Amino acid sequence: MKTLLSTLLVLGFVAFAAMATAQTWNSMNLPEMSGKWVFTGITFPSPNSGWAAGYVDESTSTKAISKGFVMQFKDGNWKLSEFASPSDNFTFHGIWFLSENEGWAFGQDNAKGLLMHCKNGNWEKVDLSMVKATEWKLYDVFFLSNGEGWAVGGCDGKEKPVLLHFSAGAWKQEDSKEFGKQTIMAVSAINADNVYIGGFREGEWGLTGMNRANGSFILSKAGDEWEPAKLPLLSKNVICRDIICLDANNVYGVGWMPAFQNAPETGKVLFFNGKKWTELSVENTPKEWNLMSVAFESPGKGWAVGFSDNRGLLVEITKDKWAALGKKNEPAVSDKWLLRSVTCDGAGNYYAAGGDSKSNKGVILKLAK
Repeated sequence: MKTLLSTLLVLGFVAFAAMATAQTWNSMNLPEMSGKWVFTGITFPSPNSGWAAGYVDESTSTKAISKGFVMQFKDGNWKLSEFASPSDNFTFHGIWFLSENEGWAFGQDNAKGLLMHCKNGNWEKVDLSMVKATEWKLYDVFFLSNGEGWAVGGCDGKEKPVLLHFSAGAWKQEDSKEFGKQTIMAVSAINADNVYIGGFREGEWGLTGMNRANGSFILSKAGDEWEPAKLPLLSKNVICRDIICLDANNVYGVGWMPAFQNAPETGKVLFFNGKKWTELSVENTPKEWNLMSVAFESPGKGWAVGFSDNRGLLVEITKDKWAALGKKNEPAVSDKWLLRSVTCDGAGNYYAAGGDSKSNKGVILKLAK
């Protein structure tokens, strides 16, 4: 009986250890890079293929200079991806792949929006000369198929936002009666006639974060018309940094409420159930925190990431509960780091990307199923 009991205890301990291990975020090995660099986006179109993008800060005392880069995860390792540099000063704000063989990296090339298209390992710069804005950036891309997609951005509140639609083999800029001087930072779609975009109404977004930005800006498209979201009264000043559509009854927007007087910045989660928008609560959060990105493997199961108190923030989503991990359960990266993007590979594994400000290097964390 004692032997049986001991065996059961050992098996129980092993099972518990396995469960604990499965829920641990671990840092991945990355190629050595010189200079100060950080990841801004990560995408895994399949369990065997991943991509991450970011930039190296080469600024001088008189000029802000950056060089974008892309890394590919293949055969179990991260490696730099080669492409023709569009200029001597460009930045990637993110990356998104539709499949293992086709994707896009997006950001800015000097004072203009930048979109790079990759197909079968070959990168090419997309001609976006149809955009006549003086200074503008791209912040997000989403494709339903290789023939239908969107790229969004803006001019930091100086001009109308940028909304580009790819259809019938060509990019075209779209306008709306709802457009003023907003900036669009996120796009997602259920189908070609049901699209969601989000961002902020006024202010500026820099490489280091938000500066003087405020005002919710979320629109949905039903057919040819764009309509503003009917948000709860206390959610009308949320900076929407990421949107994801699981289906018509599960649309999520994440971001934060800007600091106001003595109130700090606080992360926000907006949810549309097909009928109305509500704000979801997040448990175990610190006093000041931001959400930058969200990913799901199924409705009610996913992760959101951001930053707080000079450290990365990881929020677990289970059913209708959102809860931050907290310091005790977070990975030990350094005493000054952040996360900007999270993705799921379709097999239950998650990857989060950002940077370690103490070592001036990029960070990629993995949560294995």
